Amino acid sequence: MKAGWGWVEYTGINKLAGRFPGRRPPGSGVVMICDSVRLRILRADSQSTWYVLNLSESMTLYRPVGLRELELIAESGFAAFPPRLPEQPIFYPVLNQEYAEQIAGDWNTKDPVSGYVGFVTAFDVDDEYLKNFERKVVGASKHSELWVPAEELGEFNRHITGPIRVVWHKTGEKFVGTIDEATHLPKELSN
Repeated sequence: MKAGWGWVEYTGINKLAGRFPGRRPPGSGVVMICDSVRLRILRADSQSTWYVLNLSESMTLYRPVGLRELELIAESGFAAFPPRLPEQPIFYPVLNQEYAEQIAGDWNTKDPVSGYVGFVTAFDVDDEYLKNFERKVVGASKHSELWVPAEELGEFNRHITGPIRVVWHKTGEKFVGTIDEATHLPKELSN
């Protein structure tokens, strides 16, 4: 194997060992490996040993969105969420993908404003900053979310580390369009 980048599980404090095939994510040296820790890794020798170059604490959050909100996220270069509408006083990222999929699949796919399609975005936010927001459970224990006041969304966006990623989608019966199954992006956004 050649030296390069790869996807790994965090197995130690200063060293990761073993054979980990993979590739470097485009435009980034940061590799997401679990919900709460991101590592910048580099395969340093021909013995398939990986060394940690940078360790930062962050949390992966999820946000179900419809087509128009995804278009606005794309306009930001997948770097920020758009301002809330006047009737939306709270921005609520959720704490697990299952809950985000439930919302996107049950609600966005039936909503004309969402374009009858639901997407789940994943993004990483600085752990220290997230301590400013109370965790809310709004049903079963998996229904956990953070409530960010709309007027604080700009500051929240500045604490997102890395790109906002689209990790899942579901189309409703009335959806008109094409979604790239590999990227989960609408055809017009995947170019």
